Amino acid sequence: MVLLHLGVREIPEVHIMKRWTKNACENLPEHLMIYKACNSALKDATYRHSSLYSKALEIVQMGDKNTEAYGAAMKQLLDAISVLNDINQ
Repeated sequence: MVLLHLGVREIPEVHIMKRWTKNACENLPEHLMIYKACNSALKDATYRHSSLYSKALEIVQMGDKNTEAYGAAMKQLLDAISVLNDINQ
């Protein structure tokens, strides 16, 4: 509000901390490299688990509507299990 009152339209570069920028992840210590923006979220086990879990619950809710939906959902899940078993061997 003060900057607006003074007529400043953007924050001067000298007042912007590097951790607030898109380049904040440069030169991170080794133990913080997992948070680096250029690392894919798919590498993070928590992200993968959460996204798979939410989609699985969505399938359960849709498959529970009627017997036809149940049959279709069960078939797709069994097919997915078969494919994943092959991939994970």
